[in-house]
Amino acid sequence: MRLIYIFAFVLLYGSFGQSKNLRKSPLTAPIRVRLLRARRAIEMDGFDLRFDGDSLSSSVLPIHSTVEISRLRSEWLIRKNHRVWRAHGQSLVVSGEMLEFEKNLQPPATYVLEARSNASFDVVADLRRKVYLEGVLPSEMPITWPVAALEAQAVASISYARAQALRHEQSGFDVDSSINSQVFNWSSYTRALTRERRKLAHVLAITRGQILINKRGQPYLAYFDSDCGGVTELAQNVWARPGDPTGSKKIVHHFSKKGIVYDQYCLLNPHNRWHYFVTWRQIQRAVRGEFHNFRGEVRNVKVVSRSPSGRAYQVEVVAVNGRQLLMLSQIFRQLIGYGRIRSTLFKIKHFRNGLEFDGRGFGHGVGMCQHGARFMALNGATYQQILSRYYPEARLINSRVHSAPISVIASSE
Repeated sequence: MRLIYIFAFVLLYGSFGQSKNLRKSPLTAPIRVRLLRARRAIEMDGFDLRFDGDSLSSSVLPIHSTVEISRLRSEWLIRKNHRVWRAHGQSLVVSGEMLEFEKNLQPPATYVLEARSNASFDVVADLRRKVYLEGVLPSEMPITWPVAALEAQAVASISYARAQALRHEQSGFDVDSSINSQVFNWSSYTRALTRERRKLAHVLAITRGQILINKRGQPYLAYFDSDCGGVTELAQNVWARPGDPTGSKKIVHHFSKKGIVYDQYCLLNPHNRWHYFVTWRQIQRAVRGEFHNFRGEVRNVKVVSRSPSGRAYQVEVVAVNGRQLLMLSQIFRQLIGYGRIRSTLFKIKHFRNGLEFDGRGFGHGVGMCQHGARFMALNGATYQQILSRYYPEARLINSRVHSAPISVIASSE
């Protein structure tokens, strides 16, 4: 009988590839979200506020209170009117009801104020999956979109957060609340209409426990963007490599098309195509703002290489005096502005006083195309089919029961 139990245990957990990291981060584990960064002081408002820190033993402010929290010379100062509480240590734990930071209502959670220095700190919330997704989904995708698209977004967002948690195990947070990770804005949920909240609750109930994993059994880093422009991109063709943060080294790539998805659905988006004109003076100002040693009047920008998706990979800025500056196209896009050069899937037209960028899509192009997901859903696709299309090297499982994959999306194994 004992052998039967052991065999059953192996069957139950074996599909996770014996991934130690994934078991350490079950779906019920809080997600550490950095809400505020490098603050010297914050005003906090709420009911039954509780503060826990070194040399501060569970101080409770009953009923309704407004306090200011600051950090000074490795010490936490909590002020209410003329009264001051002090605590030492790297962190201060805060909890309470109906909490507000700087007049913004916050979700129900435990908050950790983590010192960055003797004078500044971050505010990190420990959020349950449901609460986290309630703040992410309305911020990343319109709630008015089809249910299947929202379900796919919910699975992608929680998978992304869990994958980032593994990367940041030793840091004070898992994900940012900004576009540096994925946007978490609690007010986008609190301001939603009742019918929209019901729709969101339905989406989260249907996808409860669903998560994408990679071939090692770990949470899949499920990137997504607004509009891929008709073809997705691979992550390694977007972001800088260690030791070469700007992509200034000429690299000979043996690009592969494996994993690239050609997407006819997002082409239905009427805003798929875009144009932007930028003057030489604007380019020069933007480039010099980041590369201070680059001298000379800019008179040319050319695409040096493209990835198999057709996106510009490296661009070269050329001055009249012959100076050349090589960089990743994403760096150039950042300098000019993400909202102006909306993607790197562009062609360049040269004019006497500047350049015109003629492009498609909006975003980096990696992973799920949100507009593509929307039109797939409108055409009757399920969230499983949407995820299967945009994450061909991932598997979808139910992590609540740790069972074998309930839907094999695809695997590169």
